[in-house]
Amino acid sequence: MKARVSRWIALIVVVSLIPGLLAGCAPVQAPEPATKAPSPAPAQATEKPAETASPAAPAEITFWGSWGGDVEKSINVILDKYNATSATKVKYVVQSDIMTTFATANATGDVPDIMLWDASEVSKYAQKGVLAPINDKLAGASINKGDYNSECIRELTLDDKLYGLPLNIDIWGIYVNLDIIKSLGLSAPTTWDELKEDAIQATQRDSSGKLIRAGLSMQWFPYEFTSFMVADGASVLSDDGKTTTVNNDTGRKVLSLFKGLLDAGVYDIGFESGLSQGEDAFLTGRSAMVVWPTSMLRTYQTYGDKMDFTFAPIPAGPDPGARIGGIQTSFCFVIPAKSKNIDAAFDFMKFSLHDVSNSISWCQIVGGLSPLIAAQNDPFFANNKYYANVLSGINGLKIRPKAPGFIQVEGSVFAPNIQELFEGTLSIDDCLKNMQTDGDTMLAQYRNE
Repeated sequence: MKARVSRWIALIVVVSLIPGLLAGCAPVQAPEPATKAPSPAPAQATEKPAETASPAAPAEITFWGSWGGDVEKSINVILDKYNATSATKVKYVVQSDIMTTFATANATGDVPDIMLWDASEVSKYAQKGVLAPINDKLAGASINKGDYNSECIRELTLDDKLYGLPLNIDIWGIYVNLDIIKSLGLSAPTTWDELKEDAIQATQRDSSGKLIRAGLSMQWFPYEFTSFMVADGASVLSDDGKTTTVNNDTGRKVLSLFKGLLDAGVYDIGFESGLSQGEDAFLTGRSAMVVWPTSMLRTYQTYGDKMDFTFAPIPAGPDPGARIGGIQTSFCFVIPAKSKNIDAAFDFMKFSLHDVSNSISWCQIVGGLSPLIAAQNDPFFANNKYYANVLSGINGLKIRPKAPGFIQVEGSVFAPNIQELFEGTLSIDDCLKNMQTDGDTMLAQYRNE
């Protein structure tokens, strides 16, 4: 098993430069879940762009994305399928720092025709006028906004203009080792109380008090505050997006849960650093539960094949309106406003993201659930035991607030203060006060840029 885990770690290191979680926790440098991608599903697309292509269609359009290596090879499989039937060929070009490169290209006018983009950045760039709205393309392509997850569409919309189509839905939740949890007569948690009970019961320490098995790995909990607020039916920002709303009773309940888990001894700070080199605590049974995104599912299916496990969205909080869910993130396709081939770019966008088999293929590459509702109903997802909990709780998922600077607030204000709480240098009240005051200051700075 350790050899297999080492190979898993090697994969994580290789892809650590991929911005696979920009929509999730980019500012805090969360680890990247992307691994060697499986080849896309072999099913043929039902939409064939060649039959509708104009005689004046461009010979080639350029498609930018951040992924190279094996992921690039899988992307090119989809492109080959499109190119085989289309008068216009799509060429994939890797841009490791796609946003910086695009800013330079936009200034010169030498932009790509279509890009694979972080959905959380769409509103920011749409406000700058550098992305093309696609509303007028939908009706002619028989596409309705209702064909997609409504939160994904909301993330790509600014002032009633839609600036792209979503590629996937990725959420951070809890991977649960059912071999351990079921042996204790428990089940995957659906409430905060159940999460605490599962974690406490699953924790093992030796006679000296050394942690042998963490009931719940809390390494990334400082970055999960927003998800737990949402799961308790609360928001972290005011309706106008100008101020934080965390120094309140709900915020106190979230941090009390976090602190209570630590005080109960379910996890020791730095626990992972004491493991063997290349060891993953969840895969080796050293942690009964761990927080990771759905895009990690492929890794755990591949390297955790001897373990019975499941994925659970963030459990529901104790207040009225609470529901399992948390924060969802996405990648998407967008078209630069200066593209000279907007119609051809949209045709490729439709082919990729409004066809069930192609949508599934993209999710096999980048991870997560399809935002296309017809694809969610496909047996590939509907009959997948790992996605059952996600689909049952999908209405509880929300996108992050679109206020400028909020992602930076999460990574540079919320997380460091919560980490200090974990280390015992801040009280819950002082932590919330800092989060509110410093968060408001940062929001104002980004608003005034």
